[in-house]
Amino acid sequence: MTIVVVFGFGGSDRTLGCRVVRIDDAVLLLFRKDVMKESVTYQAILEEGREEGKQQEALSLILRLMGRRIGTLDPLLHDRIRELSIAKLEALSEALLDFSTAADLVAWFDRESE
Repeated sequence: MTIVVVFGFGGSDRTLGCRVVRIDDAVLLLFRKDVMKESVTYQAILEEGREEGKQQEALSLILRLMGRRIGTLDPLLHDRIRELSIAKLEALSEALLDFSTAADLVAWFDRESE
């Protein structure tokens, strides 16, 4: 077990004190949850996670709808859908309502790449 000596001011007289704690406890003292939540880095990581989650959900829904609408997708089309941004996934989610075959999806990709 690794131990760390933590120094700090404490009490009402603001005297310097120390205590010995385990390394994981020291990390918790240094990076308190409430302090971390306010950090710019934490907020950026959180936002990145939200965006990734949003993209995964959109992708999952579109693939399910596409399967019901036009059947099993060719792996190449499946991969092209996976590469789309959130904005393109949203556009595809509306367009797929008019699809009846995989050719419609290919035509959509052709229009979007122009």
